Amino acid sequence: MVAADSSSRAPAAAPEARPMTPLAVDMDHTLLKTDLLMEGVAAALLHRPLRFLAALPTIFLGRPAFKRAIAKAAPVDAETLPMREDVLDFLRGENARGREIHLYTAADAKAAQAVARRIGMFASVEGSEGRRNLKGRAKRDALRARFPNGFAYAGDSRADLPIWRAASSAVLVGVGASIARAVGKHGTPIEATLPSHRGLPDAWPRALRMHQWVKNLLLFAPLLLAQKFWDTHAVLQTICGVGLLCLAASAGYVFNDLADLAHDRRHPTKRLRPLAAGEVSIGESLLFAPTAMALALVLGFALDPGFGIALAIYLGANFLYTAGLKKLGFLDVFILGGFYTLRLVMGAETAMVEHSQWLLTFSMFFFISLSLAKRHVELMRLMERDGVRAQGRGYRAEDWPLTLTFGAASGVAAVLILVLYLVNEAFPAALYDWPMWLWTSPAVASLVIGRIWVKAHRKELDDDPVVFGMRDPAILSFAAILFVAFALASIR
Repeated sequence: MVAADSSSRAPAAAPEARPMTPLAVDMDHTLLKTDLLMEGVAAALLHRPLRFLAALPTIFLGRPAFKRAIAKAAPVDAETLPMREDVLDFLRGENARGREIHLYTAADAKAAQAVARRIGMFASVEGSEGRRNLKGRAKRDALRARFPNGFAYAGDSRADLPIWRAASSAVLVGVGASIARAVGKHGTPIEATLPSHRGLPDAWPRALRMHQWVKNLLLFAPLLLAQKFWDTHAVLQTICGVGLLCLAASAGYVFNDLADLAHDRRHPTKRLRPLAAGEVSIGESLLFAPTAMALALVLGFALDPGFGIALAIYLGANFLYTAGLKKLGFLDVFILGGFYTLRLVMGAETAMVEHSQWLLTFSMFFFISLSLAKRHVELMRLMERDGVRAQGRGYRAEDWPLTLTFGAASGVAAVLILVLYLVNEAFPAALYDWPMWLWTSPAVASLVIGRIWVKAHRKELDDDPVVFGMRDPAILSFAAILFVAFALASIR
């Protein structure tokens, strides 16, 4: 039998015709959108590494022992785990008509009991413990012993085929066509087929934050300011650098989301991120993040040693930021400003131009101001919700006057540095034939900073300020004016 259309959740038979045999439900990727073992591994590895190392030897005692050790090392917050609402709706309907629902899972029994308490409809809960890994044939045998008169089973994977073959009826949750055919070929009646929650075409692009890649175009700034845009080698080097930084940055975003799962799931908007929502596999993410970082570093050093060093500093700072520095108020925005400044350092290395101390100093203050704008809007919204402390951050709601003051001051400092650069270096160096056009730059910087802060204070800044600027028509117009001004200043 081929799986039903993904838009249909209707059972094959009318509700009154369905069997009233007990229904056993799997948990990982059936009831939940995630896998409890991988949840625990990620939490232990990233937050309690010593406990994770202590749990590793239990692998040799068998999977059940390892699952129990991980569950003890990093207990999962059952209240925030992403659930399959369509499965829950189906189970509630069955429970309402008097059917017994039982939770049978290969996850650790204690973790399963925590999930069951959250839902509150299961007649019993069975999970892996001791030396028994409740999966496949072991689960089948346990169900046969418990329900000799027959049972229905809801599962999601090929490992569940032996159970479906022994079951009186089946509920297929997110299975592929080949598994659905195997169940149908055996002749087990299918009560319902529910679609997969995985494989959404935009899940991984959103997890990689591909929309944030526009930030990495900053690598072109040193090349353009040095007027080397006709140097083919420098342009190609910079393009390669942008690509490697995009790979490294995306790996950093995935790593950050893995570390922030618990906080993100309690956040009103971050809970919709692919990892927090269970749309992207935690196991795949744990594999992708370090692999992508290592690949980006190796290729970065091959491209240019200076670029490789800057990229290594970027990744090291990203790790420290994720590991705990982001919880320290104001230090976090200095680090974020440093990330943007490092992009300019990388761009200078790939373009093979000297580092401009003026540009780097301006960048630091300018991007600290934008980073504080992001924190400011978060605090303003926290005040609106009567919250006290920002989840996972070192700020309290009443700190908003500080973020406003320091952010506006940093923006003014950036504009002042730009003016000093024009007066003390750009004009005397005679790099431009019509330097008076350069006075446009501090005016544009003031307008951009002012608009960002107005939007932040009004709680209208919905994204990263840099990404917002790349989409905002007014700021794009300011940028176009600046581009024209620099072109006019360079006319020979």
